[in-house]
Amino acid sequence: MKFLGTIVDGHVRLDTPSPLPDGLRVSVIPAQADFAPPPTETYEQHLAILRESITRAEAGEQGRSVDDVFADIERQLDLPLTDRK
Repeated sequence: MKFLGTIVDGHVRLDTPSPLPDGLRVSVIPAQADFAPPPTETYEQHLAILRESITRAEAGEQGRSVDDVFADIERQLDLPLTDRK
């Protein structure tokens, strides 16, 4: 059996109704040959990256205020800017 569909909001939406029962586990293989999933890292690598980021932020080498980050997100999503003060 082969079904085609599209990813919509992180879920597979099939092109046609299917006889598959709800709850059935399936395997999804991207039809686009040029699709490459994001690189993966181990849990230890992830922790090391987070620790380095925290160290640099505490030293003032990097970072942005939470207000700046939220304002950027609100602009990108065309949401009304909120006052967080």
